[in-house]
Amino acid sequence: MCYLLNIAAPRENADEFVSGVGRGFQVGRPADHAINALFPPGFEVFVLTSGGCSCNMYSPRREATDPEITRRDLRKKYEKRGWSEAKIRRAIDQATSKPEPQNFVGLRPDVAKMIGRFARTAGPVGVLVHFDDKDERVEIQRRQRVAADVLECDEVPFDEDVLLWVDG
Repeated sequence: MCYLLNIAAPRENADEFVSGVGRGFQVGRPADHAINALFPPGFEVFVLTSGGCSCNMYSPRREATDPEITRRDLRKKYEKRGWSEAKIRRAIDQATSKPEPQNFVGLRPDVAKMIGRFARTAGPVGVLVHFDDKDERVEIQRRQRVAADVLECDEVPFDEDVLLWVDG
């Protein structure tokens, strides 16, 4: 159960994206083929990972919360999904034992720069971060547009399951 960073590149420029990814990153295809359908025709979808997932490339907005409230909210969420008690316990333990939030919000700065550079040369690039728990269908919560230079210079605090379009 990790974050996965999906990048949609215009099909005619998809090879440029793959070849432009720096050291320490891996480019693959989404395991969930339904993710491809979330992007318009004419786009190739890739998963950008480092060390098997994208958790170190994306940091959600976090608010200081009471750990017991967090555990209770997670339990409600997972019970609603019909998960077994053992699976709920494992998921809550994993979610609440994570290290302190990273020192950025949204995309890690070097990843934002890489995507911004590519958007300037290839046209609009779609970015979708999803917390992959293997049991849940991905649903876009909203769409958001941002210019490449804004993405590169500012922390763009977008949430998971938001389809972010980066314009060159």
